[in-house]
This record gives sequence, structure tokens and C-alpha cells, in this order.
Amino acid sequence: MKPEFENIPLVKAEKRFEIEFNGHYAFIDYRETTHQIALVHTEADPELAGTGARRL
Repeated sequence: MKPEFENIPLVKAEKRFEIEFNGHYAFIDYRETTHQIALVHTEADPELAGTGARRL
């Protein structure tokens, strides 16, 4: 994770992790099984392109 994202609060919503960075948002949807969490979809505002925010 890039240093600029290390201290941003990670919000755990229902089946989703979210961050807000400089007024822009990124999220990862996930699915839980008995022994793992599968990351199934990511999105980020276009302003976050190239920043690594989609990797939360």
C-alpha cells in the first residue's frame, strides 16, 4: 500500500471496504466463505487513477 493511504480510515460496509481520499472514493466488494475472503470487484473515482487506491 502506498504511504499516502496508510492512515486513511478503512470503512467496512456490508460486503464492502471503502476509503475516501481528498474527496474521492474507492471501494472493494468482497465475499466471505468459511476460510477466506474473496475480493470480487473494485472501483475508484477517475481522479484516483494511477494512485493505487483500487488496491486498498
